Amino acid sequence: MQVLGLCRFSYPALGGFQVGHDTTADRIAYLYDPARLEERFRLFETVALPCLMAQTDPDFEMIVLVGDRFPPVHLERLKALLAPLPQARIVVEPPRPHREVMKEILNKARHARSEPCVQFRFDDDDAIAVDFVAKLRKAVDDAAPLLVQHKSVALDWNKGYVAEFGADGITATPS
Repeated sequence: MQVLGLCRFSYPALGGFQVGHDTTADRIAYLYDPARLEERFRLFETVALPCLMAQTDPDFEMIVLVGDRFPPVHLERLKALLAPLPQARIVVEPPRPHREVMKEILNKARHARSEPCVQFRFDDDDAIAVDFVAKLRKAVDDAAPLLVQHKSVALDWNKGYVAEFGADGITATPS
């Protein structure tokens, strides 16, 4: 069973974004603002990457999507951060409709169409349990009867925590 994670790292998709912009150029200017990128990198380095590197089941792939106009200095920084995570690779795409580009990237990454391909979205400021991949595989095994009857099955763990980072440390509340 293949496990694929997909992380948009300040990718300027058309649609699928919480903040509206009038033009693609406006979206790129917002996403690539140096102060914003520094914050994204800080969260990626301290929140997202450590839990990916500590997975008890390292048999997964992580695709990190960036735009084709991602600043080169930041692309090099991202490559350096991902170097210790052999499961990760960077994909560079021009701005395109969100659903279209995500579907295409995930479909290209699939190894065997006859086998289950478990996919998860992962934001650059997300954290997951260090046994997330192992638990994901177990959940798919538990759902095997559904997979026989249905082409696609979604698993949704809708309880987690929202963490806030501040001068006094980290606070977390159940979501």
